[in-house]
Amino acid sequence: REDKVEGERLMGEIETLRKTLEEEQAQSTKNAQEYESTLATYTSQQDALNAQIAEREDAIATLTKDLGASQKQIEVIQLEMEVLQSKVDEAAELNSYNTQLQKELDAAKTNLAEKTSAMETQMKEKESMISSLETELESSKKVVATTEKAL
Repeated sequence: REDKVEGERLMGEIETLRKTLEEEQAQSTKNAQEYESTLATYTSQQDALNAQIAEREDAIATLTKDLGASQKQIEVIQLEMEVLQSKVDEAAELNSYNTQLQKELDAAKTNLAEKTSAMETQMKEKESMISSLETELESSKKVVATTEKAL
């Protein structure tokens, strides 16, 4: 009878251990499924992140290429600006030279006007003298004609 009780006790423990084992197996299976699901999620996220990294690397490569092109454009524009500045400087020099020539031309015009005025004055004086001499000559001719008639 003790053996029977001992056997029943052992059978109860075995049944308890079996149930516990089944529960732990079920929990392990559930944990394994959750782990696989979590691992699949992580793998999916990793793939998505790798795809984003690849896209960003492509974008960086494109931007780097664009940056290089932009730098070349900037160099071309800077060279064009240097050429234009050179032309502006040259135009300023020409403008300064033109201003100087304009001043010389104005001075020459003023000098010409003064000389023209002086010459006109001299011409008027000479015309006046010629007119006076012509009047005197006419007068002398009349005297000579009168003298000839008288002789």
